[in-house]
Amino acid sequence: MGCGVRFDKVFYPFYKKDVEAGKITREEAQELFECVWIKFLETGFLHPPIWSGSGGGGLGWQTVTIGGTTNEGGDVTNDVTYLVLDSVDALKTLQPPLALRWHSGTPRELLLRATEVLGTGIGQPAIFNDHFNIPRLMKLGVPLEDVRDYAISTCMWPVIPGKNIVHRASNTGPFMTLKCLELALNQGRGMGAGEQLGPETKDPLTFSSIDEIVEATMEQFMYFMRGEFCLGNLANRLYDYEIYLQRPVLGC
Repeated sequence: MGCGVRFDKVFYPFYKKDVEAGKITREEAQELFECVWIKFLETGFLHPPIWSGSGGGGLGWQTVTIGGTTNEGGDVTNDVTYLVLDSVDALKTLQPPLALRWHSGTPRELLLRATEVLGTGIGQPAIFNDHFNIPRLMKLGVPLEDVRDYAISTCMWPVIPGKNIVHRASNTGPFMTLKCLELALNQGRGMGAGEQLGPETKDPLTFSSIDEIVEATMEQFMYFMRGEFCLGNLANRLYDYEIYLQRPVLGC
């Protein structure tokens, strides 16, 4: 439910209908939303320790997206948008991550409420700029009507709900710049097992200036960055030929 779903856009018609029929109050709706957020905490995945910092697992990053535009370009903000912020503010849980789409028509009241929630220290919502993301996705060939419906999946990936769009090479892998410095100070060897991980750069005992440290670090950086690009380009080619991870088109 969470990844690639615009929560306020999808659920507002149901909320509005039940409120007008006297089946539910705003307070009762917020309690239900809070129950949903707690259910998010029951999900998780096995991850390599490098992903989660410790152990071998973590939460599912099932991001909820609010705000943004309608398919016709109008503002989508509604009472459910504020209910989501209110429920996140009340619980202060880490899951689900919350993404807020901003554009020039976003109500000032919504921005103020989002700022208040951010001010509690929970680090949510993350704010995404429609005036950057919409043109970017259009350059990839996505029709404007679909682009206006984009949502955020996991950390920061724009996806089109209900459409067969994939992350492609954006998830090639993490890149640790400080590791390049470590390797530069050890001639390309890791300080753990002592394996030769990168190119054999100069002996640090011969360094005579900070510039030589920077040069050796950048040599390590470019070595691994080239590998990262090779993996990314290979992943994109596999997707282009539709021979890897074919995904069904799901209705939303």
